[in-house]
Amino acid sequence: MAGEDQAGPSLLDEGDALPAMVGKGPPSPSGLRAGLDCNTRRHTGNLRARTWPPFLRFGLVGLVNAAFGYTMFALFVLSGIWPGVALVGATIAGVAFNFQTSRLLVFRSAGSGLRFVAVYMVVLALNWLALRALQWCGLPDLGSQAILTLPAAALSFAGQSIFVFRFDGARI
Repeated sequence: MAGEDQAGPSLLDEGDALPAMVGKGPPSPSGLRAGLDCNTRRHTGNLRARTWPPFLRFGLVGLVNAAFGYTMFALFVLSGIWPGVALVGATIAGVAFNFQTSRLLVFRSAGSGLRFVAVYMVVLALNWLALRALQWCGLPDLGSQAILTLPAAALSFAGQSIFVFRFDGARI
């Protein structure tokens, strides 16, 4: 027991280093550096493991969602529907499809359907304004929406991760 009081748990243990240091006095400079190095490596490793897979999953699922939304928009426009109405219809279909793919494949969280719809309403409004601006500049409907698809997807991911799914790396 006396040996444990003198040495205490190592800063290199798997557990949190802070409780090991409480009541033990300041660690030696070499022990502090070792603890920080260990914690930094462990944190960086976790950050990589938790950040890159969801980002990659979002990218892949986002491509599928964007293709689905653009295909719906194109089908509506090519069937003679006014582009504004086509955009709303494609967005409604895309929201239902995207909520399921984002919930199940990207964030792996139940999320909030109401907040998801709210984020999409903001994205729709901004997309609508940008589509009208590009049309006003003389760009064709399909080309305009093709230009806007990726920025709208990026805005959607930001809104989803912040407001809908409460992006928590521990769950992912």
